[in-house]
Amino acid sequence: MGKTFGHGDRRRPALPGYRSALRRLADTIEATWHGLEDDDPEVLHDLRVASRRTRSLLAAGRRVLPAIVRRDQAEALRWLGRVTGPARDLDVQRVRWPVPTDEASDAEVAALAQVGELLERRRTATRRAAAEALASPRGNQLRRDWRAWLDLPDAWVRGGRDADAPLGRVAAERIEGAQQRVLQRGRALTSAAPGSELHRLRRDAKRLRYLLDAFGGLGGRSRSRAIVAALRELQDVLGAHQDAEVAAAWLRGLRTDGHGGPGAGADLPEAALDRMLVELDLQRDAARAAFAVRFEAWSDAAARARLQALLARMR
Repeated sequence: MGKTFGHGDRRRPALPGYRSALRRLADTIEATWHGLEDDDPEVLHDLRVASRRTRSLLAAGRRVLPAIVRRDQAEALRWLGRVTGPARDLDVQRVRWPVPTDEASDAEVAALAQVGELLERRRTATRRAAAEALASPRGNQLRRDWRAWLDLPDAWVRGGRDADAPLGRVAAERIEGAQQRVLQRGRALTSAAPGSELHRLRRDAKRLRYLLDAFGGLGGRSRSRAIVAALRELQDVLGAHQDAEVAAAWLRGLRTDGHGGPGAGADLPEAALDRMLVELDLQRDAARAAFAVRFEAWSDAAARARLQALLARMR
């Protein structure tokens, strides 16, 4: 993503500061736009992360960025998320796919191989569909329009009422708001909370992380890196929980619809599916247990004070 902001940039006007951060992300999007033509899952991952970071900055750019730019580009990025999401989900499942163990029966080993082959076919198809969408006239036009706006001289762009406010103050305000959403949602969670609530918290934590990555250096890069490292530990357990839920839902879908051609879904031995689902349930339960520990570490008084000290320096 290139060089991030340092402490000396905190008095810079917010509008050119935001546009500078968005240009760095656009560079990554440009570099990875055609990456689905290869088989490297990290290229698609980098594209989607840069897209999500951009969406977070646009959302946090209210009263700074032009409203029409925020609206139009947010819609473009939602489209990008829709066309690349299925391929990324299957990339993740491919990495996590279980390896047969010594305890597995011959039938279970065969079932694992069979579902693995189905997974690979679907992954290839979704990557092809995503690559075609990105190479389409719509995809290329969206990309060109966004770059054209980012390349305009700062003096030509009129923003909102906070456009000329100090970048450090505006960014600190947005980070503080994102932190409050994480704390409120996390504290409201109970052991019986549905997985969808943990997923919402995961998205809130991502938005907070992206803002810290973009602007935390305004309060000191070493301080910001330490805080992000602690937040990443919380994100990791929330991500593990979501990955297990998605994988389990996919397997249950195979059982109920048999989608994917002859030999898929309903033809799989029930014992093999049960073994895989039990393993995923164990992974999900372990992530829930780890979440309580990680959230306590993120939300205790010392952790909150460290973040507030960073925000004070940003301001």
